[in-house]
Formats: sequence, structure tokens, C-alpha cells
Amino acid sequence: MITTIEDMPPGTIGLRASGTLTDRDYTGVAIPLLREAIHRGEKIRLLVEVASDFDGLEAGAIKEELHADVGLGLGHLGSWDRMAVVSDKEWLANAIALFGWMVPGSIKRFSLSGLDEAKAWLSA
Repeated sequence: MITTIEDMPPGTIGLRASGTLTDRDYTGVAIPLLREAIHRGEKIRLLVEVASDFDGLEAGAIKEELHADVGLGLGHLGSWDRMAVVSDKEWLANAIALFGWMVPGSIKRFSLSGLDEAKAWLSA
């Protein structure tokens, strides 16, 4: 499930991933928020909190994530400013270390206890 994080600094978007993500999480929550910000001409400053109970993606969610990566990422490279990934999952830290250079803009990982620090970095 993807839900919005309501207490975000101005000019930032916060999303929390928990449980199992479905295609509806992308098409109903994440993609519309990002698309609206891009159409308003805003730079994307995105916080993604991966909760401790996150356990993966359904097949349809993988397709939507790839669609979002191409349509919103590669299609709008200049729109991305910063992404903060907040998680204690070691595999995610390793993935960011290996593939973070492929993300448009800056990406930084924070532990779950560093949520406030991530918000501050994102809005700086």
C-alpha cells in the first residue's frame, strides 16, 4: 500500500510504502501526485518511506513502476531535484549504493529514525 505522508515541508511530496504494493497504489496515488507536480512546473522533491512491514510488489505494480520510471523519470529528467529514501532495509541501502547514480537528481538514504533529518535535507 502507498499512502501520502501529510506533515511534509512545503514543496515536497511524501509517500509511505507498506505491506504489498499493487498497481492501484501507483496509478491511484503515486503517479497522479508526481504528474501534477510536474505539470505545475515544480521540481520534484520526493520522500519515500519504506515501512518495516513492506514485503514487496505484485506483478502489476512492477509494470506500473516501470511505466512511472520511463514516463515520469526519463521523460522529465529536469523535473527531479531530490529523493530521500527512508528505510532500515539493508537490501534497499545496497540497491541505492549500487544504482543511485541512475536516479535523476540527488538521492540519499536515511534510517527510519532519521525521518525528520530526511525531511530537512529534502527541503534544504
